[in-house]
Amino acid sequence: MFFRMTVLGQLANLQRLLPAVLVLIWGTPVYSSDASTDRVNIGVIGLAPYAFVAADGEVKGYGVDVTSKIREEVKLPGQDSVLPLKRLHRELLNDTVDCTILARVTISERRYEMLTPIGKEIESVVIPRAGIRIGSYSDLKELAIAVPRGVRLNDQFDADDSLNKFISNGYRQSALLLQRRRVDAIYGVLDSYLFNMRNIGMKRREIGKPYIFNKAPLWLMCRKNYRNEKVKKRLIEATDKIRDQGIFKEIIAGYLGERE
Repeated sequence: MFFRMTVLGQLANLQRLLPAVLVLIWGTPVYSSDASTDRVNIGVIGLAPYAFVAADGEVKGYGVDVTSKIREEVKLPGQDSVLPLKRLHRELLNDTVDCTILARVTISERRYEMLTPIGKEIESVVIPRAGIRIGSYSDLKELAIAVPRGVRLNDQFDADDSLNKFISNGYRQSALLLQRRRVDAIYGVLDSYLFNMRNIGMKRREIGKPYIFNKAPLWLMCRKNYRNEKVKKRLIEATDKIRDQGIFKEIIAGYLGERE
């Protein structure tokens, strides 16, 4: 399975994406699904661990693998694109991309048609070092917390100037600061931290129980003006079948070190 990846500018180290344009084409050139009866173009977020360029130059990530499994099962033509989040939204709204997998939150429910869950939740968290317990929000005030630059996930935390926050250059640097005991805790998306911790050789026993702000399930969804009911039905059936077989869970566990 090949993916088209368009990367604008130099992304953070976490993303491990090229600062240039990389195009990997699956199937024929891009067309809106409405141009062909049973064609569907699927977008993937260009952010590790969902999608990234690995050391061997291959496009990898659990978003890539999940989408590939759905494509393999549904057996429909189309093109799969790895895109920065803002561009992914734009191409969905412009009808270049037809469907994607995103967190089911208010903004996505407003913009897109929800098809079916993939059986995975995304969690916004603060992760402490082992031995530190966070029982309530007030406990955060006693900690030095690394925050990746530009990451904003919880209104209370993001606006709270009383907290001792250290701005890092990305998830990887935040994880390194925790590993080296330069900070007491780190803030962000749990999956992104688990992926980076695994890459720097950090073990689960080195962290405490995450303090969870919120959770959002990942769903397969399509642009609202994508009218091909036959294709959407096949996408739902394929996704439900793969999810119920536990395949998505196994794919994701491999990237997050949950088998180790």
